[in-house]
Amino acid sequence: MDERRTVLQMVAEGKISVEDGDRLLQAMGEPADPPREHVRHADVEPADERLQRAIGDAISEAIAEGLGADGPQSAEERLQVDIGSAISDAIEDKLRRLNRDVARLGRRVVRKRKSSIGAVDEIVSLASMGIRPDFIRDVREIDPDVGIDELVRLAENGVRADFMRDVREIHPDVGIDELVTLAENGVRADFIREMRDIFVDVDLDELVELAENGVRPGYVREIADVLGDVSVDDIVTLASEGVDVRFVRGLVDAGLAGISVDDVVRRRHGDA
Repeated sequence: MDERRTVLQMVAEGKISVEDGDRLLQAMGEPADPPREHVRHADVEPADERLQRAIGDAISEAIAEGLGADGPQSAEERLQVDIGSAISDAIEDKLRRLNRDVARLGRRVVRKRKSSIGAVDEIVSLASMGIRPDFIRDVREIDPDVGIDELVRLAENGVRADFMRDVREIHPDVGIDELVTLAENGVRADFIREMRDIFVDVDLDELVELAENGVRPGYVREIADVLGDVSVDDIVTLASEGVDVRFVRGLVDAGLAGISVDDVVRRRHGDA
């Protein structure tokens, strides 16, 4: 129902036509019943040049009638004629400019209409693939330049708009491919924030590597409490070798304070 309401709102606001709304609703499997009573059509006709002449003539005739058949005689009467002509010229100039403004408005309406048609075709195409209009709207509020192929990739890989927004707040330059990779590997926004609190300069590839090896922020903190400063590579090595915190703490408690990660791994496999 949210998608239907979105389409009906677009029709009501004049962003798309009734016919385009009908196409969108059909593509989404909704009953086609766009709200025709809310659609207003403004038929703008350009001003007639004959109207300009008629106004000017009417002013001139009115002044002439007031002056009499012999035409202007005194300076006052000549001034009245001059004023009447000036008014007529001003009205004609105003109407000419109005005509130009109406013509420009008409061209803008045509361009907007063509743009709307393209947008509707795009939405219909995506809707046929199960991609909802609200998803398109939410993603493009975050990144207006996202294209159709990228929208499809995001939707197919379960990348939600809120995830995209959260990650962009942390890493503003993250691209679509990187968002998909993060989502595929179960990297969530809160995971990124916590890891950045521990490893200030951690990059997206390292975040993926940490996630792939099942490393949780709590594991990193506990290892760091025992061994001191550790790098992303150290943590990945320990996690991939199945080294848990209890094993490391046991080595340190046994008098091996300052033991290296490599030595921890060797002892884990009984090589020392």
